[in-house]
Amino acid sequence: MSDNRLPLTILIVEDNPGDLFLLEELLRGSTLPIKQLIKVTSATEARKALQSIEINLVLLDLSLPDSNGLQSYEMVDEYARSLPIVVLTGLIDMEVALETMASGAQDYLIKGEFDEKLLEKSIQYSIERKKSQESLRESNDRYKFVTRVTNDVVWDMNLPTKRILWAEENMKRLFGYDIDNGETNFDFWTEKIHPEERDRVVKKLLSVCEDNNSDRWEDEYRFKRSNDTYAYVLDKGYLLYINGKAIRMIGSMQDITERKLAELKLLDSEKRFRSLVQNGSDMIKI
Repeated sequence: MSDNRLPLTILIVEDNPGDLFLLEELLRGSTLPIKQLIKVTSATEARKALQSIEINLVLLDLSLPDSNGLQSYEMVDEYARSLPIVVLTGLIDMEVALETMASGAQDYLIKGEFDEKLLEKSIQYSIERKKSQESLRESNDRYKFVTRVTNDVVWDMNLPTKRILWAEENMKRLFGYDIDNGETNFDFWTEKIHPEERDRVVKKLLSVCEDNNSDRWEDEYRFKRSNDTYAYVLDKGYLLYINGKAIRMIGSMQDITERKLAELKLLDSEKRFRSLVQNGSDMIKI
């Protein structure tokens, strides 16, 4: 059973007795599974109800004794962030109704111009829309949490457009770049690769993206920081396919500079040791 068919507790915020009576009649004449209607006449009373009662949806009049217009929405929304809000408005308040939609309201209805079917449709739509928004918000929160608990710069590349979304906080912390809205074009990345390695790295990535039998890409290279120094990075990406075509690559860039410098130092020591051994052997022969 879909969640929007579960019994609903609806909070009605309306101070006009006539409008309230008509709204109740329309709700009871619909096929909505209504469990309870909670009726209040002000934004202050609505806030109290939201704190004490488990509400599923709010029907909000914008003209109230203690608030008006967008203020009414903002006062109620502060205590109903996870709930769908349907705004009830008159023709003269259409502009304000649109502002509430931009601020997060799920829908608006013009008083006197809707029946029980339109009201029912609006409520069902609002519940589903809010559910989708909350699911997206939770997904974004998880993404932000993952990027905060790891030192990697997580990225997401749209292959058809070659646009890349970066984990902004880690990109700035590790490499010093402050990226507007976390998104860049493909050239932003390629231009930061060391010139001696750029062609190899880019060709390998594009080759993997064009090979329908591949599902991942991995490479090590030097990546320029904002202060013009270079970091050694290990970069990994995983391809996502739709209908057999790669459409996204999601990956992470790890700063391995300390490890790489230690490896290079060890390699240099080994070379010098072998040189000393070889020279020492020659001296003994002489």
